[in-house]
Amino acid sequence: VKPPKRSAHILCNRYPGVASPRALLVHGGEGEGGIILNDLWWLDLDELAAGRQSWQCVETEGSNARSNHAAILDEDCLYVFGGVRAKREALANLEILDLETKTWHTPVVSGVPPPPRWNPTLVLYKNASFKCLVCFAGNDGKQHLDDLFTFNLDTHEWVQPQIGYGAAPPRMTDHAAAVVDGVMVVFGG
Repeated sequence: VKPPKRSAHILCNRYPGVASPRALLVHGGEGEGGIILNDLWWLDLDELAAGRQSWQCVETEGSNARSNHAAILDEDCLYVFGGVRAKREALANLEILDLETKTWHTPVVSGVPPPPRWNPTLVLYKNASFKCLVCFAGNDGKQHLDDLFTFNLDTHEWVQPQIGYGAAPPRMTDHAAAVVDGVMVVFGG
């Protein structure tokens, strides 16, 4: 058993740097014939290293099918933002999958969330007293974007911070981003 062919999906690493359980998660995307997928697959890396079949389709409740979305995994939660549904309808909602209960939910949020978009990046920024998701750029169906939003994981508040130094990156989509030593690095697009 393995996931069907797809593109425009997400791939997240569970517990990087921790011995067990090490796994990769694959969610959604676009399947053959342009079908927008809603499935979640789990690849146990320890089982794979031991030469055993390790893909497992995880049954979940409550998610929307989507492709071209962004996601980040933190502890036992998968955070998924943006993307598109069938007919290229851009999404602006944040969904959270609790990996313990296998249940999706849409949090009640405050502040001003990002407008609908596909192909944004979503990274996790954290320090000793603060943890947030950072959503950057993408495409709203009319143009590439260059905006940045943060989502506080404790207060569930969206904020569009003012960036006051340095040159802003150009409008972009299909880029990649990572946090390195407290700085978000963006590549491509």
